[in-house]
Amino acid sequence: MEKQVHERLRTYLKLNSELSRIKDADIATLLSKNQTRDGWGSNHQFKIAGTQIFAKKIPLTSLEYEHSFDTKNLYRLPHR
Repeated sequence: MEKQVHERLRTYLKLNSELSRIKDADIATLLSKNQTRDGWGSNHQFKIAGTQIFAKKIPLTSLEYEHSFDTKNLYRLPHR
């Protein structure tokens, strides 16, 4: 079990590093390929550094867009 955790952490760190180097335009290109729709939003699969990635793209509301990168509870959802 501990070996699996270390392997997942190593993969995460590698992918985090790779993703930080990718420009927004290149991410948009990746998301435009291999797109499927199953309900709300769209699903995408692609490889980065030899690792299969799954991404889900969902539309933002104007409130979310106006507060980009904000972690506040914008909709005052219950939190317990």
